[in-house]
Amino acid sequence: DIKAASLRTLTSIVHLERTPKLSSIIDCTGTASYHGFLPVLVRNCIQAMIDPSMEPYPHQFATALFSFLYHLASYDAGGEALVSCGMMEALLKVIKFLGDEQDQITFVTRAVRVVDLITNLDMAAFQSHSGLSIFIYRLEHEVDLCRRECPFVIKPKVQRPPAATLPEGEDMETDMEVTDVAMESSPGPSAEPRPDPAPPALPGTSAATPSPRGGTSQSGVGGLSPLYVCVPPLPPGVQCIPQRAALLKSMLNFLKKAIQDPAFSDGIRHVMDGSLPTSLKHIISNAEYYGPSLFLLGEPRPGHTWA
Repeated sequence: DIKAASLRTLTSIVHLERTPKLSSIIDCTGTASYHGFLPVLVRNCIQAMIDPSMEPYPHQFATALFSFLYHLASYDAGGEALVSCGMMEALLKVIKFLGDEQDQITFVTRAVRVVDLITNLDMAAFQSHSGLSIFIYRLEHEVDLCRRECPFVIKPKVQRPPAATLPEGEDMETDMEVTDVAMESSPGPSAEPRPDPAPPALPGTSAATPSPRGGTSQSGVGGLSPLYVCVPPLPPGVQCIPQRAALLKSMLNFLKKAIQDPAFSDGIRHVMDGSLPTSLKHIISNAEYYGPSLFLLGEPRPGHTWA
């Protein structure tokens, strides 16, 4: 308890006093040295966290230690000191370790945030330890755990324009597919009947049609059929736990910046060939389960492309 209180006091000094006391704290804790007091303490704490044969540090102390690292990394001098002592490798070990306990998830979230702060200062270490692959693998693992409670995934079909709008010389289609959204979930077909296709509206007009949930769905411009989204209601109280939601948000924030950074151009070339699109698809398909903030991070928007 005394050690945890001491770390919290140092964190408060860094947060309130800012730069005047920062250099003294870095020197006293040996943060800039690989064999300094603070780096050795952090590595020992992390090793005890991921090694089942070792006795883990008290939760209160470990929490105070990771909070101190985060506030230290928030400043340039602190971030450079953490880079000098080789902290990147130890933090990536925390993210890579797939412990599902809620307390362990909070430490992963803190590690992700510290890595986010120091990656620009230590890009070589992040890439040499396969940092991007570790992030994507951890994201896939967390989404797979959420998939057990909420297996629904949107699966859109290809939309075809009506025959009247096809250019001359192309084969005329007699039937027009209605764009709908199928449910890809646990074994067994959906028990909810699919609504009958609505007749196409005239080109340039739109008609209101009843939606599956009792509202109305507008037909598309140019006579395209309406889009029906049959989303099954979530059972009462089923939602992503706050600790996991915070971790997912931190990882998505980092990936969003990394994918747009030219320094990651080589590493992200084949990212969309892996599990990332599947993870994003599940988050987008279950906005109510994950919450609006995660939905906005997972949804591609103009100027923020994932590919």
